[in-house]
Amino acid sequence: MQLSPMEGLTLEHVYNELSSPALSAHSVRIDAMHGAPSEAIKPLLCNYLRCAEVEAGGAGGANVAGTLAAQSLSGAKLFILFKVKENAVKIDLKCSNPKLGKDVASDLKKLLL
Repeated sequence: MQLSPMEGLTLEHVYNELSSPALSAHSVRIDAMHGAPSEAIKPLLCNYLRCAEVEAGGAGGANVAGTLAAQSLSGAKLFILFKVKENAVKIDLKCSNPKLGKDVASDLKKLLL
């Protein structure tokens, strides 16, 4: 799986994409066992998944929630919506390629925070 960041997207564009019934959906909950600070989660996800933040810094600069986007070499789109809670991170994946979405969800379950 090789992903590249989708730069320059607006939230409106992503919301339009997310309304497509063609996207598969996967949810992952990662326990923050090692106590990673909430401000470290967004950069960690961006680096791990090679994705870009949608409208970076637009939501008051808070790092507790966000929308990220990436694209595979074959053109499959991956949208990552995350929310940092007290002892866990909830991640919703929406992907135009169901296998890619399932593979990314599986990889994220192995991630230790």
